[in-house]
Amino acid sequence: MGREKPMIGLSLETPGPDQQGAGVSGGHYVPALTEAGGDVRLLPPASPSDAMALVSEIDGLCLSGGGDMNPSHYGEALSPLADGIDDARDERELALMRAARGRGIPIFGICRGCQVINVGYGGSLYQDLATEAPFPTRKHNHKADDPDRFHPVRLDASHHVSRAAGAAEVVVNTHHHQAVARLGEGLKVIAWADDGVVEAIAHVEEPVLGVQWHPERLDPPDRWAIELFISMCEAIRAR
Repeated sequence: MGREKPMIGLSLETPGPDQQGAGVSGGHYVPALTEAGGDVRLLPPASPSDAMALVSEIDGLCLSGGGDMNPSHYGEALSPLADGIDDARDERELALMRAARGRGIPIFGICRGCQVINVGYGGSLYQDLATEAPFPTRKHNHKADDPDRFHPVRLDASHHVSRAAGAAEVVVNTHHHQAVARLGEGLKVIAWADDGVVEAIAHVEEPVLGVQWHPERLDPPDRWAIELFISMCEAIRAR
C-alpha cells in the first residue's frame, strides 16, 4: 500500500560542531509541515551526487531558511555584509533542486530557500537590502521575537496564492537581509512588501513556490503557504 501522506524532503542548514539546532531537529519546520498534512524526511547533508537518490524517495522538496548563498552562484563578488556562507549547502541544495525539477515534484522555498530557488533559475540577490536595493526599504532583518517583525504583503490576485490565503493582502514576519534582485528565468513575482521588496515567487509552468517569510513560525491559520505546498504535492501524486 502506498503512503497516505506526501513525503516531504526537508533540506536544512549544516549541523554545527555541537550537533544542535534546526540542522539536526528540523526546528519549527517539521511540526508545521506535519500539521499541514505531510510526512517529513530530514535530508542528510549529503554530497550533490546523492541528490537524485534522495529525491527519488520524496514527493516534494522543502528548502529551509539559513545563511546567505555564495554570490559566486550569480556572478558577483562576496559582499562584506554577507553572512553565514555555507558552500557545501549551496551545492547540495542546487543539486536537490535540479533533481526535483527532473522528477517534476513540487519545490517550496522558505526565506533562504526562496533565494536558492531564484538563483537556481539564473536569478540574483541583493546581498544586503539596506545598502544595495535601488529603492528605500523598511527594516526586514528582525529577530525572531522582535514585536516589530511583522509587515503587510500584497498578493497577486491572478495567482492561486491569493486564493490559498483567502485575501489580497496578508501580514507576515520578516527575518532577512537579502532578497530577490534579478528574477530567475521562468519565475514570476506573486507577492510584494509595501516597500517593493519581493516576498514570494512562483514558476509559470513548474510546481515551484518560494516565500521570503517564515510561515512555520506563524500561527496555524496563517500557514496557508505551507498548506498550498502540501496540496501541490498531493495533486502531483494523484496524477
